[in-house]
Amino acid sequence: MSLTAQLSQPIRLSQPDDNARQRAREGVQDFLAVSWPILNQQAPDSGLPLLKTIYADSGPASRALLLGYAAHALDYDDFHADFRGHPSVVILPALLAWAAENDAFDAARFLDACIIGVEMAGRLGLAMTQSHYTLGYHNTASLGTLAAAAALARFSGADARQTAVLLGIAATEASGLRAQFGSAVKPLHAGFAAERAVRAAQLALAGFDGQAEGVLEAFISLGSAREAQPEKLLENWGAPWRIVSPGLEFKPFATCAGTHSAAEATREIRQRWSGST
Repeated sequence: MSLTAQLSQPIRLSQPDDNARQRAREGVQDFLAVSWPILNQQAPDSGLPLLKTIYADSGPASRALLLGYAAHALDYDDFHADFRGHPSVVILPALLAWAAENDAFDAARFLDACIIGVEMAGRLGLAMTQSHYTLGYHNTASLGTLAAAAALARFSGADARQTAVLLGIAATEASGLRAQFGSAVKPLHAGFAAERAVRAAQLALAGFDGQAEGVLEAFISLGSAREAQPEKLLENWGAPWRIVSPGLEFKPFATCAGTHSAAEATREIRQRWSGST
């Protein structure tokens, strides 16, 4: 079996446990907290009103884009060490937008799909190695597209071939460059990734012809300067679940997680020297 075919099995069939589901609930709560100020215009942001004008379509892909942007705009969203990015701001917008089209919403199925998405995100980060990021890619955007696609495959009940084609479509679309950091396009990366995942799911489930083998493998090889470790995509899947260990990190500061050690050290020094917090 190809890597894509092998990967479609745990995406579709693995069973998260209660501990993983609780971590997923916490991720949903954090997502709602960090996106709410932007969605309700309680924080200064000129991007969302403009995006609402451009993406006036109320379909699931457009909704996913807007939710992804809003969740990443404040830079307060969760972080995952294996992924080297922000999984919930891509996975949850895609799932929420997709679920809005489904009258028979199932909370347990939603949480399990979120867990599968985070598992895929973390394993992609490990498989691609640090080289993907150092090449100039923004993992949230590039690898996040595939993580959200895996979550949608699980939530939608896609069969093995549909899952493989869905992953292939997502892989051929996945992109996002760190050169955009410092601009509004950086949070829009999360929206783009969620949107692409939804489009990929729509195409795959509609029966659109796509390669079921080789695309994911090509993406992993090319996107890691051929330093990839693809075996880490499947090795000990769910043991432990990536959403549990190393788990989602919820930010105490609205900055890149890489700055938090310095911020904590500065706060500690200030408290020791001045007695203030």
